[in-house]
Amino acid sequence: MNQLETIKNEIFTLKYVDSVTLDTHIRQFNRWHLETNPKNTLISTSVIKEFFEHLLKDKNKYERKNKAATLHGYKSAIKKSVSKSFKMTTEEKVAFELFFKKIKLPKAARQIKFISTDDLQELITESEIRTSLIIRFLVISGLRISEMINIRLSDCLLSSDQKDYSIYVIGKGNKEGYVLGIPKDLIEEIKKNYQGKEFLFERDKKPKRPNENIDYDLKFTRRQMYVMIEKASLEILGKRINPHMTRHTCGRILMDKLKDVNKVQDRLRHSSVRTTIENYLTTKISREDVKEAFNDII
Repeated sequence: MNQLETIKNEIFTLKYVDSVTLDTHIRQFNRWHLETNPKNTLISTSVIKEFFEHLLKDKNKYERKNKAATLHGYKSAIKKSVSKSFKMTTEEKVAFELFFKKIKLPKAARQIKFISTDDLQELITESEIRTSLIIRFLVISGLRISEMINIRLSDCLLSSDQKDYSIYVIGKGNKEGYVLGIPKDLIEEIKKNYQGKEFLFERDKKPKRPNENIDYDLKFTRRQMYVMIEKASLEILGKRINPHMTRHTCGRILMDKLKDVNKVQDRLRHSSVRTTIENYLTTKISREDVKEAFNDII
């Protein structure tokens, strides 16, 4: 049974969900749907299923098969958009969830990338001061870009001995928590160079139009931060550094220094220690280890 075809809404294109990445996938779906169905066939589960079959067998604009991560991105985008585009009863929502679970896609290969110590030090030393401060803050805090840009000055709490700061953050799934031990001199330097009125990191004030006194929202966007770091890495290192690598680098440095999975989990605020183990505990037991451990016992 095709649940979406029973809905009375006449939907020929999916609505956007106010996310640059997801909306790009939705735009591609709408374009494919209108080209494939020039008579404006209503969007239905069979149409969505046909689209994923198309993605799995066809090549992208670079004449390569779509990567697993890209396919899962399409799945997430279309799922969110359908929920926004259609008014569904509880029964229809359950049926749609079951339908989406049946769409089987290849698993994305998980690859954790780090910044080497040499590259990190060169990037920090040679970058323009404001970019350098961002990189330093991201690596020592282990925060995601999306978490960092939302930090307000009021979220930065000086410790009782006035040697460092604790930062209040709202992470994935609106999880609240604190990141401890951020050096006082780093925070003071950020405040000096960014001179934020509300946020720790703020853009310079710029009028929306000439001769107009209304200012832009001063908070950085995630994309702006990405561009700053990627531009610096290309100019200084000759290669692109994905800003999320600063978080992975934080985890790797802590694991190498502390040898404590639970402490790394706490710093990165992983909801499960399994995530921390899979990403950062790279030491594998060898036959020699087993022999040495049990040779005198068994």
